Amino acid sequence: MKYKIKVFGIFSSVKHYWDRIIKDNAEMTVYQTVEWNQHIAFSYNTNNYLLKNIKSKYYVLFEDGEAKIIAPLAIPNNDSEYISIKGQYSKAGALNLIYSSDVKKEDFDYLLEYVFNTTSNDELGFYEIPSYTFFHKYLEERSDAKFLFGETCVRCHVPQSYDEYYNLLSKSSRQTIRTAHNRVKTDNKNLSFDFYLNGKNIPLKTAVQIKDLVLKREAEINGNEQASSDNSTNIKSIIDIIRDPIYRFSMHEKNSFCA
Repeated sequence: MKYKIKVFGIFSSVKHYWDRIIKDNAEMTVYQTVEWNQHIAFSYNTNNYLLKNIKSKYYVLFEDGEAKIIAPLAIPNNDSEYISIKGQYSKAGALNLIYSSDVKKEDFDYLLEYVFNTTSNDELGFYEIPSYTFFHKYLEERSDAKFLFGETCVRCHVPQSYDEYYNLLSKSSRQTIRTAHNRVKTDNKNLSFDFYLNGKNIPLKTAVQIKDLVLKREAEINGNEQASSDNSTNIKSIIDIIRDPIYRFSMHEKNSFCA
């Protein structure tokens, strides 16, 4: 068994390892997918505070030439602050390292020891690690890891089809949907859904429509006439709101690990 670790500074350099590592690992959630982490990487790269105060590093552990773990870490420039998994201050419902289904405790040992030996920060802080995962169990068994607190989380069943989803709804919810569809049909409207990974890809025409809708809703809430497009929220700020999943960044006191 021969270990090797490579460290990358940008997401695109590790993207091609991602799906091969998490394939067949049921512990990986949507928040460990390449799509979500690409979204997080984009947010870190466009947030001035994070760019100034945080170094993004991707540690990839290879065993006998095969990539087994990716650790997407946020490393504060201030050595007194703890290293965390990227996405801690986002809307992610579960955080974790990216690892294969056959990962071993020795793999984590080697990786974390390498991180400690190559950074000047004293602590790693792991938040929102699901308790059923192998990495959480590994942390529980480490003598130098201090458990801080736990939270009860609700896991939502994601239906595999629209029909399954529709049948799970209450009678009143199904009636509301039917009413909405009938209204659209009566008004000779076409209903469609577009999905964008981030605001950068939203067409200008759609961005303007979103902006106007936001202004209209703000006016309704405030009881005012609809604000003019020229003297209120501009298109860029609306796009920034849509595409940025990072909450306003504030450091908590440093901790060893939390699940």
